[in-house]
Amino acid sequence: MTSSTSSPLRDPLHSTPRTRSRRAVLPKFSSTPAVSPDSPVDVNAEPVHELTHVVLGNHVMKPVYPHSYPRRPMGNASISGFLFVCQYCFKYTIDIDHAAGHSRYCELSRTDTLGDVVFKNDKYTIHELDGEEHLFCQNLSLLAKMFLETKSVCYGVDSFLFYMLVRRDPDSGKQCIVGFFSKEKMSWHNYNLACILVFPPYQRLGLGKLLIAFSYELSRRHGSIGSPETPLSDLGLKGYCSYWTYAIARVLLKLNQPTITINQLSKATCIHPDDILYSLRITGWVVCGPGKTVTLQVLPTALKNHADRLKFEEVPMQILNEITFSTGEDEVDQ
Repeated sequence: MTSSTSSPLRDPLHSTPRTRSRRAVLPKFSSTPAVSPDSPVDVNAEPVHELTHVVLGNHVMKPVYPHSYPRRPMGNASISGFLFVCQYCFKYTIDIDHAAGHSRYCELSRTDTLGDVVFKNDKYTIHELDGEEHLFCQNLSLLAKMFLETKSVCYGVDSFLFYMLVRRDPDSGKQCIVGFFSKEKMSWHNYNLACILVFPPYQRLGLGKLLIAFSYELSRRHGSIGSPETPLSDLGLKGYCSYWTYAIARVLLKLNQPTITINQLSKATCIHPDDILYSLRITGWVVCGPGKTVTLQVLPTALKNHADRLKFEEVPMQILNEITFSTGEDEVDQ
């Protein structure tokens, strides 16, 4: 389609309603959440209808916990049970026409400026975004809540940082968020991750492990020992156990020492001592001795096979940008 003007395309999300002669009115799609972030959320309000499917881009997903969205998703031409979510900005509607119109104009589908790029490999990038970007982070959190039972914060996102895992489509060249994790800007318990989710179409590709590894690289740069907030989902715990045992195996193979303390392992991996002990016990690599001693019972070849089998992304070599950390008093570039 050609145009007689050189002005950029107008996103119906941000267009001001006006009369157009001989032209169809662009479809609208809400630019604000159904419940304002400054308004109280009625947790007992009934959903607008039973949500049985979520359409994210070209993917149709069945939500595990379908009642996370507020009462008033916008639109009229709804398909019973379906919620349409933009795969770029996560704005949502129950109106299929509004969703189709928005997908052609979404600004985030045509830009690489989603936060700061802090990791990059051949296929993926990780973007850091401040929770003060209210609308985007709130809508992302609302979608995540449909798949995470323990996801509780959807509106008070100011105190969090979000790390989005982005894949660039090789055909269209557009970027697409396939998962994310969030963490508190200042955690008194040194939690390095608040919640983590890889969207269902992209699960079991090792992407959760990449995000976990990156969260520990952030802890390393902060000079702290990290641990995720609990409780973890079954899938989340499985991913963490894989990473913990992988990191422990690599350190044990590298040091090749007859004796090592749990605290030494913790310092070398930035993994909390309790998580290290848990990992060693579930793998059967250790037996408890008298007092606080444990004895490692695993051959070096078994450690190497375990590390080679998991094949985690080497995050530290891929960091692009210097990351600034808040100490509560000033900021220090690591």
